[in-house]
Amino acid sequence: MKLRLTLAALAAASAAFALDPLEKADACSTQLSPELVPAEGYFPIGVLGDHRFRLLPFAGLNLCETSHCCYEFKDGKPCAYRKAGNGKGLFFFNVWAAHTVYNSSETKHYGTIKRPVSDSGREYGRQMIRYFDPATRQYVLDAAAATVDSVMKQGDRGSVFIWGIDNEWEPPLDYSEEAVTAFRAFLEKAYGGDLSKLNRAWGETYKAFADAQPPKVAEYTLKPGAWLDWRRFQEEAYADFIRDYFKAIQERDPDHRAVVTKSTQCTIEMQSVVRNRALNHEILADRTRDLSKGWYGIDQYGHGDRNTYEMNYLYHCILPNDPAERKFRYGVFSGEANNHAGPGWQFAQSYWRLPSNGYKGGNFFVLGYFGAKNDYSTFGLTAPDGVRRSRFHYLTRYAAMIHRSEPFWAKAEPAAGVPRIAMLMPQRDILLANDTGVSRWDYSTNNRLSVYSHLRNAGYWVDVIPYGKLNPAFLKQYGALFLVGAEHLSPKECADIEAFVQAGGKLYSDMRAGSFDEHHLEARGLEKVLGLRHKGVYTGIEVSPDDVWYNTEYGNVIRGDGKILYETTTGKLLNAEDLFHNAKAAQVVGNDYGKGKSFWFTTRLGALRPESVEPMVVSNFFGGWLKRGGVKPAYAHSTAGGDRLRVEQPQMTADGNLAIAVAGATRFALPAGTLTVALPAAAKFTHAFWAPAESALLEKVAFTRTADGAAFALPEVKTAGILYCFTTPEPLLGIAVLNPRHAAKSDPATPELVPGETVKVKVQLANPGTTELAAGAVTLRAPADWKAEPAKFDTAALKPGELREFTFQVTIPESSAHFRPNFVYPLVAEFTAGGARTGVIHQSVGMRLDPKKFDHLLSDNATDGRFPRDFAIRTGAEYIYNFPEELPDGQYVKDPSSNKTPGRSGNGLTDGLDWWSRRVTFAMPEAEVVFDLKSAYEVTAVNLRKGAPAFPNGIEVEVSEDGKSFRTVAKAPKPDWDEGGWTMVKTEPAKGRYVLVRIKYPTAKGGYLDELEIYGRPLK
Repeated sequence: MKLRLTLAALAAASAAFALDPLEKADACSTQLSPELVPAEGYFPIGVLGDHRFRLLPFAGLNLCETSHCCYEFKDGKPCAYRKAGNGKGLFFFNVWAAHTVYNSSETKHYGTIKRPVSDSGREYGRQMIRYFDPATRQYVLDAAAATVDSVMKQGDRGSVFIWGIDNEWEPPLDYSEEAVTAFRAFLEKAYGGDLSKLNRAWGETYKAFADAQPPKVAEYTLKPGAWLDWRRFQEEAYADFIRDYFKAIQERDPDHRAVVTKSTQCTIEMQSVVRNRALNHEILADRTRDLSKGWYGIDQYGHGDRNTYEMNYLYHCILPNDPAERKFRYGVFSGEANNHAGPGWQFAQSYWRLPSNGYKGGNFFVLGYFGAKNDYSTFGLTAPDGVRRSRFHYLTRYAAMIHRSEPFWAKAEPAAGVPRIAMLMPQRDILLANDTGVSRWDYSTNNRLSVYSHLRNAGYWVDVIPYGKLNPAFLKQYGALFLVGAEHLSPKECADIEAFVQAGGKLYSDMRAGSFDEHHLEARGLEKVLGLRHKGVYTGIEVSPDDVWYNTEYGNVIRGDGKILYETTTGKLLNAEDLFHNAKAAQVVGNDYGKGKSFWFTTRLGALRPESVEPMVVSNFFGGWLKRGGVKPAYAHSTAGGDRLRVEQPQMTADGNLAIAVAGATRFALPAGTLTVALPAAAKFTHAFWAPAESALLEKVAFTRTADGAAFALPEVKTAGILYCFTTPEPLLGIAVLNPRHAAKSDPATPELVPGETVKVKVQLANPGTTELAAGAVTLRAPADWKAEPAKFDTAALKPGELREFTFQVTIPESSAHFRPNFVYPLVAEFTAGGARTGVIHQSVGMRLDPKKFDHLLSDNATDGRFPRDFAIRTGAEYIYNFPEELPDGQYVKDPSSNKTPGRSGNGLTDGLDWWSRRVTFAMPEAEVVFDLKSAYEVTAVNLRKGAPAFPNGIEVEVSEDGKSFRTVAKAPKPDWDEGGWTMVKTEPAKGRYVLVRIKYPTAKGGYLDELEIYGRPLK
């Protein structure tokens, strides 16, 4: 068969024969070798949906996700894995071993796979497996090992950065016989053989541990003790299995790389979801920390405070309980991330904050493509019309910000010695929380995120910690501890909290804090510290519900719901005057305990809300009580209120370098003003530089030292940015195209250049350190067929705090094989000294191309990452079948092929590839399809993809301007099909709105067609 190349094949061939050096991920990073071997300071950052790395390296990104599901393993066959890597980027490689039994439970060597059982006795299916069954468990572990073996065998050893497992695999609670038997053994150990204690906790009269029956999910409030024990058992069992899963993967990897899950944020605090999935993030992190090598994997969607709140919690799950232990580089890896369908400015405000809250890299979801639907449309960094969204352009600058000082962000930790407070994530109480009725994805009524946001509004740095971090060594880092709805605490946890307060810490708690232990046995574990005795929950009566109010300078305008009855012992009512004037006043009881203080609130702190006043009134309420306890805020801005501003905890490395993320919290920019920040005594910097999210440039900022930190003269902050306060003389680079004539459609900060033009590019070199930066050279790299002059600028040594600027001239060619619309191209500035490339920064630019010079997809086909269509015009095209009203007996069409009866119910010729529901069946020897492009175009080609055999053996194309009179413009009596199943038929030059494609099959039985694309050029 003679060689024929379709558009997709031509693009692939062009890329293969003309690989530009900037098309490799090492171009924008100092921490990847030319062979893509990561250095210690590598920071992984990428996007799903570009497995071939066509675009990602040009955008400054270095990572993508890929996966393999060895369906063959259950049948005793080798994995049909094909090499995925191409030397242009690295993979987060997911091993889908549990999914191998998605379609069938029968295996050749392991018998029938067993499934978990619901509390109603129903077996789950698909990718859910009963890991309590030894044979089933071993099957999954062996399937995982087989996948890794095949990846190594096919030559992808160097393509993997980190391993993952099945996508968002969070199994249900398993009520199978094996699980219940194991649970009874767990109970006997947990209760030390004390059956009477179990009976007290459960309210039962069992004669033996073997009699214990796990509660159903719906009984969580009726049987709280049994529910907490059942949950703990399930959580530990899941974590133990995941540990074995990780080990199976890592042991077959010759490089023993880290393994993580793709867990979800939904199992942190969305109680309706948490109850039904056997995952506890703290336990999972603790059981797998050595195999994950300090990473914790999560899929996280959202923005603003919720993102930092969740990220911070997960970071504190993966951190060791001993703060002195530093075996690994600890951090969170996002398998998927995005700010849902939010705008670019929101993306910047959210993600510039995350590296200061434990984020150490990951993938964003998803690149998107022309014609995308569902999640790929909603979350796509590319809109369905093919235009890159504003958050895509912010992501390219985010990557540039990371790579400017990549080793710093890879290694930095929250600075020690700064004021911060802790908030406990009380997982036991989340499991017992009632649904709000608002949404399955809602937090509980006692909303800890709400408290977190108010504390942040008030200027405080807040760490969200799991139970294990309540130990004395960890808690001594904090000035205060918040317990919001934390009613179930173990005796050790209560003792550690008591020791924290006794040593001088401040405790802020609500409701029945510490009243029960981890088995729901009454413990009253914190009453001595609180200086009171809980007497019960006020249930209210019809004419006097449990609504309460806190008084403020504006009156009783902070509303609460729910209250606890109590009597003081050593504590004192601190707002007695409010209660005197208002019988429904919520109360605060204070108690001096050792060197510290306790402040207890009678109502739910997470339910407090303003009435007829702005939310900052509630935030100031929290801030006021913290100040009364001697806990000062960490930061403030002279012209922006706390509800408009977020300053994250300073990040610091062992060599004294420090950086501070600053972001807005609303759609409004932060005006220029003075930012006062508490800093550690170890911060010895003498100069500061500001880098905004809207550019890759640097700006030197003035500052003055304060008693406990510094006051910076910040410029306006449109969305977010980074303050660099380094002590070592590391080169910081900046870059910008000067005075571009055009900008990207969705992002005014991304220049669009024109083929053939020459532009000037400014490159900055700064020395942020306290000593001299050695002499070196500044260079500017552009795509290989562009011209950048001069070749380099030699630089003399830079003094501390010095910023120099260099102007390069870049000429873009008139044409290039790389030119595509909605694409970006990197301009990469580098600093080299002593033969080493020690600094890098890039700016991504687009190209403004003349659409009349390129063939475009005109038929609105849904494309995907495997068959990208860079040149596409959204026409609104539709197609019809040109058949007689009545077909001969036995002839019919099914659109799509999955239809049970003949007829058309979909758009199988234009809605994507491969699936049975996206193909068309023609049971006839010849079929005619007429496309209406809605406007006239110059039609240049049709591109067809065959379905299953039999496929077409003849194609004819006709074009019409009015839909009535057609003329033939192409005939392909013997079409050739490439390896991807495509054949392209070029047409004579033809102007028209309607395109008729006649498809002929070898026999009267007809055949299939997967996709039909129309190509052409605009007339104007």
